[in-house]
Amino acid sequence: MSTVDASRGAKPDADLLLCLAETAPGPDRVRLERQVVRLHKMMARDIARCYVPLGVEQGRATRLALAALLRAVRTYDHSIRLDFERYATSLIQLELSRSLQSR
Repeated sequence: MSTVDASRGAKPDADLLLCLAETAPGPDRVRLERQVVRLHKMMARDIARCYVPLGVEQGRATRLALAALLRAVRTYDHSIRLDFERYATSLIQLELSRSLQSR
């Protein structure tokens, strides 16, 4: 199974990649999920940076954001008709907000 090469210009659609991953066999599914994580890693880090002035340590914020991104990749359901970036952003913000509340 071939994957979309992000280095060739157009950004592959995370929704499409995750839709393909749903039916892909084990190794292909993992490869597609990793590709989605790579495509959105900077987004997660950018969101994490917003929580540093609020009191979350940078390293912890980044770890929480990346863990939430991975959870978003594994739990995303394309049938909910919400694009992946919005879904992932919500999960990342929720995780970081919980971290603030637990301090």
